[in-house]
Amino acid sequence: MKSNVFLVFLFIALIGAVVTWAAFLGEISVDDMEYAALLQKQNSALAKQLENEMNAPMRQKDDFCAAWKAEVIALPIAGTAPKWSAELLDKAEKGNIEAQSRLGAVFLFGYGTTQSDQEAFKWFEKAAASGDKQAQGHLGTIYASGKGVSQDFVQAYFWLSLASVQGNSWAHKYCYEARGNLTPADLDKTNSNVLAWLKEKKLLQL
Repeated sequence: MKSNVFLVFLFIALIGAVVTWAAFLGEISVDDMEYAALLQKQNSALAKQLENEMNAPMRQKDDFCAAWKAEVIALPIAGTAPKWSAELLDKAEKGNIEAQSRLGAVFLFGYGTTQSDQEAFKWFEKAAASGDKQAQGHLGTIYASGKGVSQDFVQAYFWLSLASVQGNSWAHKYCYEARGNLTPADLDKTNSNVLAWLKEKKLLQL
């Protein structure tokens, strides 16, 4: 675990070095440098948070709503919000996992098309089943809210747990909220299902 945290800080240092060298060569603008500096600062804060989590007295694998691996979650680049397009739909329909996840976000927030909870659920479900942690987080919040699907806190906790243990930093809060609505029996059963799913997909070393 210590080595993972070290790699996080090494990655952040490399970002700073690349930005500085590119600026010296005149290949990026001042605005780009300012944005990169902000990105590096916030990623540094996240790395410190992850380090604290990894050093917490409770083992991470006792908590299904916490990250089980240190990972830098890069901030989205300005202007890169997904929008509906025939190309995106075509890729999603052909099974592209990233496209399915992005299309889910398109319908969830109404980016370039009519907002639809049902369509968002459909595409997030496809991407989540393939292991996309962003889609898993969104699918969990949809189950928790009951928008576009019947409210189901067991399913909400299941998908939010999968997202959280894989490093989805924003899913943690919603995972804890969903967990609070489960009975002890449902909690134990769902935790077992999460472990079984992760082992089957071989997404983490358990």
